[in-house]
Amino acid sequence: MATIGSCISVPASITIADSASSKLWIFPSPNSGQFTISYYNPGGAPTTQQVNIYDAMGRRVYTNIVSVTQTYQLIKVDMRRNGAGI
Repeated sequence: MATIGSCISVPASITIADSASSKLWIFPSPNSGQFTISYYNPGGAPTTQQVNIYDAMGRRVYTNIVSVTQTYQLIKVDMRRNGAGI
């Protein structure tokens, strides 16, 4: 009898968590919807990073692909058009 395909066990749940990062800082905090993200890029080699911001319901309300060209890259974000609480 030949076996066709295979069965793989997959976890029933996914854990999504946040954690402190030694590469990313957001300031000022609190803010009025305008803030700066400071991204640490060890070695400063050019790369790109994607910034995504989600609301409390899990909807993505902001996305931006940023060219990182220096060791400490400052990324300005303006969320004022989204209203309070985002």
